[in-house]
Order: sequence, then C-alpha cells, then structure tokens
Amino acid sequence: MARRICAIVIQNELREVRLMELKYVLINQKYPVKLMEDGIRKTTDLNIQQLRQSTQKNAECKIIPFVTTYDPRTTNVFNVAKENLSILFQSEGLKECVKKI
Repeated sequence: MARRICAIVIQNELREVRLMELKYVLINQKYPVKLMEDGIRKTTDLNIQQLRQSTQKNAECKIIPFVTTYDPRTTNVFNVAKENLSILFQSEGLKECVKKI
C-alpha cells in the first residue's frame, strides 16, 4: 500500500501525510510497527520511475493461496479448503495448477 501511495502522490508533503495515515490505520489493525516502517522506508528509497514500473510475474503456477473469511467457529480450515477444491477444477488454468501440485 505504501508503494501505491508513493507511486500516485507526487507532492512530498502530501505523500508523507498519506504514509502516516496508512501507518496509523495499520497500527490500529495490529500490524507489526517494524514491518510497516521497513516497508515504508524501502518504498521511499525508490524513485517515481521505479515505483511506476510494472513488474513481470512468474508465469509458473507454484502457489495457490487459499483465502477465506475468518470465522472463530471454524476450527479445521483444511476441511473448508477440501470442500472448495472442486471450484479450482472449473477453470482450465487452475486445473493445470492443481495437477502440478
């Protein structure tokens, strides 16, 4: 998120304000302070051209993240993933990824 702010906001003063707002939002969400500060520092070290340059993604399918809504009543996430596995086979691209795993 810091990278996106720095890529969009050109004025240094406004950029600093937006980064501090981001930091306070993430602190309220219990993100580790050092992690945020390191990310912001690394982002501010890059120039605007580097920030706006798109990066090439690896075409190989190595990791399929499983994202689900947190529910404290769900004690076994593996079963939830297993129940949703059939969704992956509906897409040819995802089907190929699952076969490689």
